[in-house]
Amino acid sequence: KNGYGATLFFFSFGIAYNKDKLQQAGIPVPTSWKDLWDQRLAGRISVPDIINIQGRDFIIQVARMNGGSEATPEIGIDKIAQIKAHSYNTASSTLQAQLESGDVWVAPWNNMRAAAMADRGLPIGFVTPKEGTIGNTDTVNLVAGTKHPKEAQELINYMLDPFAQLGMAKLLPTGPTNTLLAAIIAADPAWARKAPVTLEAHTAMYLPDWSAFNRNLKKATDHWNRVIHK
Repeated sequence: KNGYGATLFFFSFGIAYNKDKLQQAGIPVPTSWKDLWDQRLAGRISVPDIINIQGRDFIIQVARMNGGSEATPEIGIDKIAQIKAHSYNTASSTLQAQLESGDVWVAPWNNMRAAAMADRGLPIGFVTPKEGTIGNTDTVNLVAGTKHPKEAQELINYMLDPFAQLGMAKLLPTGPTNTLLAAIIAADPAWARKAPVTLEAHTAMYLPDWSAFNRNLKKATDHWNRVIHK
């Protein structure tokens, strides 16, 4: 619909943190986006750059908390500029190394990456802030003009099948979109702690109007470079 394919998964944007470093510093686990402005975290926060999707998620989230929207990204950027950041990351691989080394204690990130680090035995936690969060989706799309539309549609149908979604969503971890998995989700609270799989988690997610944001992307990028990379 409108040039977009079927939604395959949900994943959420929240706050990842190094449990050991916060405990050693006597700083409580963050519960609010506002905690990122806590002076005790000065120099220990990695902020996602506007060049990547998580940076844009963060801009929209902060803008909305301060009376703005996707159409007024400068509101979010001006507030983000007040964070005493350790760095502005442009890739999840960079942030992963920063959290693992302990150079960074807290960062806006997605649930999938944080869960993967925790599954490796690293002291990484993830929280969905109490104000709610930005929701993200992965879609599966039929390429216009494909020479094999029937086979492509069969693959899409397979990926949307409950068994296929179950395997992929638990591995990543993400929240599947096939409602036939509701009973399995309800019986697996550990999954719900890692990914947005419940109705409550879905309700906490705001799905941005990306068309509105993208219309302002150049202006937002110019403003970011002026106030962040000054």
